[in-house]
Amino acid sequence: MCHPDGEISFFNDAALGIAPNPGEFEAYASRLDLTPIPTPKEGITHLAHSGYVRLQKNEAVAILDIGKIGPDYLLGHAHADSLTFELSLFGSRVIVNSGTSCYGDSEERLRQRSTSSHNTVVVDGMNSSEVWGGFRVARRAYPLEVEIDDLGDDGFQVVGAHGGYERFPDKIIHRRTWKLLNQTLEINDSVGSHFAKIVSRFHFHPDVFLIDPDDLNNEKEKIRLGFNKNRLNWFSKSGSIGKLENSTYHPEFGISLSNLCLNSAVKDESASNIFSWF
Repeated sequence: MCHPDGEISFFNDAALGIAPNPGEFEAYASRLDLTPIPTPKEGITHLAHSGYVRLQKNEAVAILDIGKIGPDYLLGHAHADSLTFELSLFGSRVIVNSGTSCYGDSEERLRQRSTSSHNTVVVDGMNSSEVWGGFRVARRAYPLEVEIDDLGDDGFQVVGAHGGYERFPDKIIHRRTWKLLNQTLEINDSVGSHFAKIVSRFHFHPDVFLIDPDDLNNEKEKIRLGFNKNRLNWFSKSGSIGKLENSTYHPEFGISLSNLCLNSAVKDESASNIFSWF
């Protein structure tokens, strides 16, 4: 569940600085002469009981959420984040969930738990699971199908689905396919509805910047981004139009950092968003 930088990924109520980091635990275990935890290697790691998948290919590490939002008897720290994911490239975080900076009963707490604060599909501005209060959940999304395939030298493919939007009149099922290939991540979303306003959201780490500042708040068919000395490109095979907006990222309690968020409208019941890098 860690990125190549050695720190945890941000699913549900996750934040840095709350507990000793994984490296500190490893050092403590070493002093006790305990067996080291193996470093994840290239390939697929399926954590079936918790519903997460880690994909690692060359310079890319993707961590996917294809499970329940948490155990039904204890959902206080759950977010409405079904079928979200995070992505690191060349050792740096690139696509991130928005994190957690506060507890309590507030609008900001609800926003950070919302579907729109994660890298997944939002239907009519609603949450895939009904988070409310500071630590409550009403109707919630359940996973419907899981398929994980090793494509050999080409890469990996993971399919997931949830029924969190079945409470809508259209009985919407969100199905998502990730294809991690050489220097490319392709994300295909299917919703099966002509009527709802459906948007795929992608949040970028604060270190990711626009190559052309004029792209902010303007609709684009292709978007070019940079991070460190690398480049990240976005486009859609399905004809979706992307629009970048300002957002916030919360890696620790009490911290709010500016970042970019991409909105990609889903047209004709499905969308294909492609990220490539070099």
